[in-house]
Amino acid sequence: MKREDLAEEIRGAGFMLRYADGPVLWGTAKSTKSPAKQAMRRKLKESDWTVVRRASTCHTCGSRASTSDIQEAEEMACDYQSFARQIWMAIDHDYFCCATPCVPVSQDAQKAFARARKNFVKRTAKKAKKKST
Repeated sequence: MKREDLAEEIRGAGFMLRYADGPVLWGTAKSTKSPAKQAMRRKLKESDWTVVRRASTCHTCGSRASTSDIQEAEEMACDYQSFARQIWMAIDHDYFCCATPCVPVSQDAQKAFARARKNFVKRTAKKAKKKST
């Protein structure tokens, strides 16, 4: 599976940041926006490699699969679920880590995030056009 396709599928996994042991809602208390909107904007701006690397990290213990393991899992995967199963075995968890593998990605979440991405691209294109003129 291509990294771009995998990253888009991970981005479409709802409005939370996707780790190997499940989604995590991430935001700062200083912002007036909800943590879900903060996480969505962060996911939209990040590179494909950053999104895939985070999906290869255990949020509970902070352990991550090696770069070669991530690339191997990308090549062998046909969708996000198969990637998640393969990468879970590649992560060298801490001894006291009690995390469990992540849940599957829903189709509704993917569609909602695709709409959000489309709107984000439109807004950034308008801003870029204004700056260039």
